[in-house]
Amino acid sequence: LRSRSGLFTGYFTMAFGVLVVTQDYRYRTAVLAFLAVPGRRRITIAQGITVAAVGVTLSAVLFAAWLVVGMVRYGGPGMHLDRPADVAGAYAVVAVTVWAAGAVGVGVGTLLRGPTGALLALGGCGMFELFPDATRFRGPVTAPLGVLAWPTSELEVTSLASAVCWGSLAVTAGLFAVRRDLPS
Repeated sequence: LRSRSGLFTGYFTMAFGVLVVTQDYRYRTAVLAFLAVPGRRRITIAQGITVAAVGVTLSAVLFAAWLVVGMVRYGGPGMHLDRPADVAGAYAVVAVTVWAAGAVGVGVGTLLRGPTGALLALGGCGMFELFPDATRFRGPVTAPLGVLAWPTSELEVTSLASAVCWGSLAVTAGLFAVRRDLPS
């Protein structure tokens, strides 16, 4: 359930975060937003909340759909419906990982200001992270892969912690970066 409902959603949310944040810069409406709402941080935080809400909602819908498909195929006990805490825990991991992926997208988009550069940076970073063993499933792009694609691996906790840390770090760096745009 985690890999099917979260893997695509996590990477979609990461790209969606980049696109939502960078549209102000791409279409040159950022100055108007700065003048209308003093303090770009509030706008960036609102964009981050929007991206997280869309990602978590989409993953919830997919998680429920795959749970229904599993119930049809294997029955309620086969999907561990007799242990609701396990099912809720699996979804919580998906929701946190999708949030973290979206936060990385928002942070990188805020830092780089352009969708092409930000998406290429995330793609290049992800390709690099897959090769060395030291960064595999612990970097900002491949941490969701380590949590969602291999849910039974020993990397689950470290990947989840890495995803949350990278998401928090990216948003924090983005909020510091918008301070230099226009004074509040």
